[in-house]
Amino acid sequence: MDIPRGEIVVDSPLELVELREVIKKANAKGYLEFLISRNGMEEGYLFFEDESVIGIFYEGERKGKPLRCIEKMTDENPTVILHKLTETQIGVLKEVYSLDKQYAIDDVLVKLKGKTAGKEGDAGGGLGKERKVSKEWEEKVPEFATKGQSTSQMSMKKMTREEFLENVEVYIREILTYVDGKRTIKEISDECGQSVEDVLGVVVPYQETGYLRFKE
Repeated sequence: MDIPRGEIVVDSPLELVELREVIKKANAKGYLEFLISRNGMEEGYLFFEDESVIGIFYEGERKGKPLRCIEKMTDENPTVILHKLTETQIGVLKEVYSLDKQYAIDDVLVKLKGKTAGKEGDAGGGLGKERKVSKEWEEKVPEFATKGQSTSQMSMKKMTREEFLENVEVYIREILTYVDGKRTIKEISDECGQSVEDVLGVVVPYQETGYLRFKE
């Protein structure tokens, strides 16, 4: 879809976020983008305004209604990107895509329940509002992938670490600056003043696309 990106507030694997809490960060206007890029691009969109989902769209090869396709996507732990929009941006989108109030946000999230956060008591898996990451995750050591290690089509071989950091959002840069192949996730969290969950929410998507890797 040809839509404004707005201000990106969250960019994280689904298992590391609780969608109701994420939506609150957009201050009532914006959209959630669900993204899977492992076997071709697949995207789902939930547009919301003032506690209502005003549009649901899906682009990919799954068959069925858009919301149902997004439900199926959540089984594969897609990346979730929260885009915060201005009044003007949401107004333009409502005209272009004929967005209108359709569902209460909570009604939509009920359809995704069990897939929007880890269950209490799980040893691994996702991180719900009350969850803490495991010691194993805290002790992982991320580093930037070199030319031979990167699996991304947009390989870092074309840019230095410094150039890479210059081209990401400020909040991402504030975390990735501390990725040096020596600091653990917990140490990065302590250094940058962000929670371990927030650090993983930045590191894991770049690890999955090949820009970062975890040291063995």
